[in-house]
Amino acid sequence: MFLTSDRKSLIALRRNSPIARPNRIGRPPLRRPQTTWFYAVMRHFWRFVKRQCLREVLLHPERAQRAGGYLLAPTHVSHIEPVLMTCLLDRPITWMARVEFFRIPVLASMLRWADSFSVNRHGVPVRAIRTAIARASNGEVVGVFPEGGCRKGRDLAIRGGRIKQGICTISLRSGMPIVPVVVLGTHALNDIDPWIPGHQGKVWVAFGNEIVPPAFPKSRRDRRCVRRQLAQTLEREYIRTYDELLKHAALRDDMTP
Repeated sequence: MFLTSDRKSLIALRRNSPIARPNRIGRPPLRRPQTTWFYAVMRHFWRFVKRQCLREVLLHPERAQRAGGYLLAPTHVSHIEPVLMTCLLDRPITWMARVEFFRIPVLASMLRWADSFSVNRHGVPVRAIRTAIARASNGEVVGVFPEGGCRKGRDLAIRGGRIKQGICTISLRSGMPIVPVVVLGTHALNDIDPWIPGHQGKVWVAFGNEIVPPAFPKSRRDRRCVRRQLAQTLEREYIRTYDELLKHAALRDDMTP
């Protein structure tokens, strides 16, 4: 039977095999060799650039240097935060990136080689949430921006802005903790001057206390309630970490747009 020359039968056999059927919420495949290679090369490149052009002030970086899977949740003022966090952490980060970036062919290829996956910010991103749950449960560091995009002013989580609750769903279903991160100064990196060697742009990064989710509730009503409470806890931790960073680095609130 396995040596049949009927191509259709062979294809049908492979499709019906339990090995060929993917598990939507199961363990994700291991990193491909080209993915690991590309990520390492890009991290070395950006670390070299950072050493030449940027200075950073870090507060509690040890909170992100932990074993096991967890959700890394930086604030989002510009599109530089993924590059910066990739430079700062020794462990690879699997980033959840907006689907619009995957519509640009060259950028889409680079994101896939870096093992990122897409999220549609409009509607309920079921596929992205399932992917994040699987990867975090598999012991990976998953990078998520709870603010849902670049923000300014009172919309920032550090100033009391509301976050998207998708990260809370991922945390509850995977049982993985959230490590909030406050990143300041990246808005200035949108200009050219900070990237000229010797000009020394500056960023400030503070890692908050990890937030461990409670046991997964059985009823839908309890899940909504717990998810809301987890979001409020995360929002308060952003504000607390921001205040701590301002005092530690002698910064002013008006330095961030």
